[in-house]
Amino acid sequence: MENINYDPKIYAKDIDFEQPEELKALKATIAEYDITHVKDRQGRVWEITGDLNKKSVPLAEADDAPSRINFSSVHSFGVRWDGTPTEYANAVEAGDTEAAAKAAEKARQEQNSILASVHSARRVEAKPEEEESPQDAPEERAHAVLSASGAHRWLNCPPSATLEANLAESTSTAAEEGTAAHALGEHKIRKGLNQRSQRPVSKYNDDDMEDYTDAYADYVLTRWRQAQEEDPSSLIFLEQRLDFSDTVPDGFGTGDCLIAHGDTLTVIDFKYGAGVLVDSWDNPQMKLYALGALKAFDFIFDFTIIEMVIYQPRRDNTSMFSMSVPDLLDWAENTVAPIAKFAAAGEGEFKAGEWCQFCKIKATCRRRAEENLAIAKFEFADATELSDEDIVEILRLAPKVKSWLADVERFTTDQAVAKGRVWPGFKLVAGRSVRKFTDPDAVAKAAVTAGYTDIYDKKLISLTKMEKLMGKDTFGEVLGDLTHKAEGKPTLVPVEDHRPEIASHSAADDFADVA
Repeated sequence: MENINYDPKIYAKDIDFEQPEELKALKATIAEYDITHVKDRQGRVWEITGDLNKKSVPLAEADDAPSRINFSSVHSFGVRWDGTPTEYANAVEAGDTEAAAKAAEKARQEQNSILASVHSARRVEAKPEEEESPQDAPEERAHAVLSASGAHRWLNCPPSATLEANLAESTSTAAEEGTAAHALGEHKIRKGLNQRSQRPVSKYNDDDMEDYTDAYADYVLTRWRQAQEEDPSSLIFLEQRLDFSDTVPDGFGTGDCLIAHGDTLTVIDFKYGAGVLVDSWDNPQMKLYALGALKAFDFIFDFTIIEMVIYQPRRDNTSMFSMSVPDLLDWAENTVAPIAKFAAAGEGEFKAGEWCQFCKIKATCRRRAEENLAIAKFEFADATELSDEDIVEILRLAPKVKSWLADVERFTTDQAVAKGRVWPGFKLVAGRSVRKFTDPDAVAKAAVTAGYTDIYDKKLISLTKMEKLMGKDTFGEVLGDLTHKAEGKPTLVPVEDHRPEIASHSAADDFADVA
């Protein structure tokens, strides 16, 4: 088929083809809105000819077209064009990203209106006097239950989603810092794009945040320039609302940066946290964002590849992962959608794993406790000495056991301190503390008055600050030969870890400087 533009109006995932009344409403809506084409799950677009039957869509004759396509293979129903007929396309042509975003939102509202026509059959059959059933409640509050950031957890442990929803939301300094960094980073990117933006003010803004958000903005703008060089019609979107509710009930999120260029859609997520290194490899949060981005812009772009990037400057981590659109849609339909349905209803099997790390009930979860306490019942073949097999098994268990014990200790201490909870056999005592000056300025004045002048340390500014002072190019010329990034300290991990293996015979010598 020739390269065409396709505008989806109705997504197959939103339709219950098994309901005769809804199928009838779909046929009427297709006629009313002059919907002429259908797109399959492989991204191919075909012309519709004739009425839909109970199982399939009739297709017009073409060299590479089948005579019919089953509903199970349909991605969406829509229209196509060969020219530039839309407000969105005009904004793209003019390079006006703000106008393009508004046009895209207008098109999505039109899609919602069309879908409402199809779903009118459901409302006709419904009984207005019926109250909401308990089974319906989870889906109504799913926006607070099935978050993209928690997808790794609820995909592996579905019932944890509703348990978390019953607990109060909390914030932290790290979370507030991240919010401030995102706002500052967005501002700097908009300024780099010559867009109007007011610099945000936050108590968390400091020199480090300035440096890290500078680096983030520089990365995004560099990727944007590269995209424009490859395809002058490329578009960039910042802080874009992403809706993936056709896969996850009421699922939505915010894409930090989206770049549409050629047949590729790049989704960039800015992670300001430093505690946990985040990998984009097969990352479900990123894939859900990608689904939302694809839904938002698939009606104008013919994407075949989705590129997902996590930019985490405080860990010097830029992680990239790509997959084809058909593979992403297959994952959404066959992996995510069935589990999301269980999770929204509070059903499924509890399962402990590394995804417990950010779960609100990680310290009190019985399933996690049972798995970790199992190590105490480990049976060894030889009572006098551990075999290599025994040690390997313990190595596999050790990280999650240590994490669980730390979570329990932190939870019980917080409960005792904040709520006065008493744990039988334990008591609160004062921990170790260190001395510190109460007023540094007064200390300096008193020390100088007493005749002591050598009271200040002088040290070289950090590498990051030096690079910012000189600029990247000058820094490389002047100090490039005087910088060195040491390899990380050797760490023993399971063979499933995707990081490359290092040679063990030289590890001690190679990493002596980081020991």
